[in-house]
Amino acid sequence: MRKFKAVQLLAVSFLLIQLFIPYAQAAEVQPDPEMFEGFAGKQPVYVYASPAKNAKIIKTYAYGDKIAYRNFSADWHATDVTVNGKVQTGYIAAGDVGQTVPGARGIALNEKTNIYSQPSVNAKILKTYPAGTILNYQAHDAQWFRTTVDAGGKRLTGYIYRPDAETIITHPSAGSGFAAKIPTNVYASPSAKAKVIKTYKQGSPLQYHTFTSQWHEVTVVVSGKKMTGYVSKGDVGDRNTQLSGYAVNNEAAVYSQPSVKSQKLKTYKKGTLLKYKVYNASWFQVVVYVNGEAKTGYIQASDVGAAPTLKGLSVKNPTRVYSKMSRSSKVLKAYAKGLVLTYKPVNNEWHQATVTVNGKKYTGYIAAGDVKTIIPTGDTKIVNPYQVYSYNDMVRDIEKLYLAYPELISYKVIGKSEYGRPIYAVALGKGKAAALIHGSHHAREWLTTNLNMYMIEQYAKAYYKKQKIGGFNVYDILNAATIWFIPMVNPDGVTLQQEGLKAFPKSLHKNLIKMNKGSKNFKRWKANAKGVDLNRQYNAGWKTIKGSPSGPMYKNFKGYKPESAAEVKAVLKLVREVDPEMAVAYHSSGKIIYWNYLQTGARYKRDHEYAKKLRSLTGYRLVYPKGVPSGGGFTDWFIQAKKRPGFTIEICKYVYETNPPVSEFKHVWKENQAVGLYVALESAKLAKK
Repeated sequence: MRKFKAVQLLAVSFLLIQLFIPYAQAAEVQPDPEMFEGFAGKQPVYVYASPAKNAKIIKTYAYGDKIAYRNFSADWHATDVTVNGKVQTGYIAAGDVGQTVPGARGIALNEKTNIYSQPSVNAKILKTYPAGTILNYQAHDAQWFRTTVDAGGKRLTGYIYRPDAETIITHPSAGSGFAAKIPTNVYASPSAKAKVIKTYKQGSPLQYHTFTSQWHEVTVVVSGKKMTGYVSKGDVGDRNTQLSGYAVNNEAAVYSQPSVKSQKLKTYKKGTLLKYKVYNASWFQVVVYVNGEAKTGYIQASDVGAAPTLKGLSVKNPTRVYSKMSRSSKVLKAYAKGLVLTYKPVNNEWHQATVTVNGKKYTGYIAAGDVKTIIPTGDTKIVNPYQVYSYNDMVRDIEKLYLAYPELISYKVIGKSEYGRPIYAVALGKGKAAALIHGSHHAREWLTTNLNMYMIEQYAKAYYKKQKIGGFNVYDILNAATIWFIPMVNPDGVTLQQEGLKAFPKSLHKNLIKMNKGSKNFKRWKANAKGVDLNRQYNAGWKTIKGSPSGPMYKNFKGYKPESAAEVKAVLKLVREVDPEMAVAYHSSGKIIYWNYLQTGARYKRDHEYAKKLRSLTGYRLVYPKGVPSGGGFTDWFIQAKKRPGFTIEICKYVYETNPPVSEFKHVWKENQAVGLYVALESAKLAKK
């Protein structure tokens, strides 16, 4: 029995030995592996915790890095690395490292990336490449890459200092994300100074391939052709990336659901800095606090963007502009209280502004609490056209309109009248194309000033409320064009007609009465205060004007020479500056439209079409040419000199030698409310031709 057990034990032992030997042989490595020094041959090269590519990565090497290693198996090398201060054995795929490695591609990192004749920064420079240039090279040693360049007609071996280039990823991976920056640029080469070939709005979905540690490679379509471009890695995010932007509309609403029909949780003023995440291409997701409770809301992607230009009133005296975002920093400039300042938000505590000091421009910062940003609402009631509207009323209302709509309205003085009253021009709109509208060339026709001023306000209100007037999209038109108004060309004459002699020095009374044929009633006054008819002053047929008195008079005197009146000089100065595509001169009375001054052929046909449209808008009759026109009017000059469409529109029923009654204005506005928009729209079209 004991003998049998001994035999059994021997058999089991033999079996165990036989089973163990193959496993021991399989795990066997070289008994005394030789150490080698080589280079990382790919970008990147990973060191794994065990000899498997799905194992944990414990270290990463860049192409060309020196690595000490030993053979482990046919497919793996072993190396010692330090991780968290401890030395441990790691494993590198045999094909990723070697004493000689294949060439690689990389990108130049410096604006001047030098190729040296020897591996030394003190050596001769053979060639220089700008940042983003794709380079071909091979690892030379731990500090240098070796390359070949054409220099002086010869192929030469050169050397690139390793910190001056980064190797492109050997096996790029596909990825997807969202444009994180405003805007997200795609460059022609991997450099932020390269040409921008395409831009994406923040939140736009992107498909890419990894390229380097800082760049992704993308394919874009430009002018119908596919192109390879590069986007900064930092400009791409995912759904968990927190983005930032500014409220760009007057009211940026946060909704309870990604729908404008859902409940509004909160609204933000234009310029507010916001934080959010991508929800989809049209909506961002944001956390807001309502009555102290955090809630997830949604804001339209179109409501946020880059820091908008804001205008606001200085509320402190003085309001200081600092060199840094600190009240203890140097003061660059100071403004009095109540001035309109232009700035951009940096954050919710500071704004950035550009100031000029001693002729030089500087970037400065204004504390947000020192200015009150003007947010137009379109709810103003500034201009009252149902009154005798004076020069002083106009000046006051121009300032009020500017303060209410500073991003849309601006104004300037284009000259002075013969007796020193500033002549104002008002710009309405944001477009490059210009149109010109003016009123009150003639003193007793000041109801055209009422129309000009009311038109400015009503168009501004409709712009911010996104409303149409007469079927015209005000918002789109004023983004495409700017309408320049000269509401009162003849402030002296209007003031004399409305207020009489008391508005002028006594020293002038005798001559004014003489020009008015002995009458102290100036209600029929038409000329400027020096007795020159401003609409007979322009140099278009001036010499042949009929019916001109021999000297200054309350009406019709054309002057001693053309374009000599101060008021006319101011109008012509503005025309030279803004170069309008079309012009409308408002007069009263008669409900007629003058549109022709010696045009023929294509110009006649073109202008006739415009005139017929104005007829359909106003209901006014067109005046067709008969014989030789008198000339001397602004519209005559504009048509002849600029060869562009010009129109004289006579508002109101005909009245004889006085101003039309204010009661006419209701009808005037109904008839003319769309004229400015039509002229601006067509001006934008003409500007593109």
